[in-house]
Amino acid sequence: MNSLNLALFDALAAGFSPSPTLLWFASAIARGSSWACAAILAWVAWRRPAQCISVLAVLAAGGAASLISHEIAASVGMPHPFMVGLSPAHVPHGARAGLPSTHASVMFTMAFMLLLQRGLRDVGLLVLAVASVTAWSRIYAGIHFPFDIAAGALLGACIAGARLALHAAGRKFARAPTAALAWPLRALAAGTAGLRWCWCSALPRHGSG
Repeated sequence: MNSLNLALFDALAAGFSPSPTLLWFASAIARGSSWACAAILAWVAWRRPAQCISVLAVLAAGGAASLISHEIAASVGMPHPFMVGLSPAHVPHGARAGLPSTHASVMFTMAFMLLLQRGLRDVGLLVLAVASVTAWSRIYAGIHFPFDIAAGALLGACIAGARLALHAAGRKFARAPTAALAWPLRALAAGTAGLRWCWCSALPRHGSG
């Protein structure tokens, strides 16, 4: 296990002697932040109906992040801190592989996706703040290492980046047929004008001869 990962966990986690106030706060965030994100997106869909499609796309990306993170975690097999005796699980959590964190993967994916939408960047900043506080809370509660969170954020950035690349590619291919048709249309227009000129020139003129 990486020494930097362990050092960061020791600095951030509650361990076996937590502060009761901080533990209550961290536990409340760890349990409720998913509902907070859902409430934020529901509010956006209600108050900004024009953004409903974008909200659905963000939710779909979050679902994809959840599935991908589970697959990666199963392949990597990194245990949670409480599974190796470094801390109690101050928040109940299943004993399965933890890198990347699914919560971090989903929340950071949604935050980055929202930040890419011009009309939703304010909401993206809010979700990013929730994701960051949630990341701290899950480390403090002993259920994730810092690298679990970092991997989840990286996965979220990759998914948002892939969406941006696909969007750019789609716009490029949408413009390509128009550009491909532009030259033939100009040539056709020029040819039609030339034929019209030839035809007019060939007509007998009144008063000639």
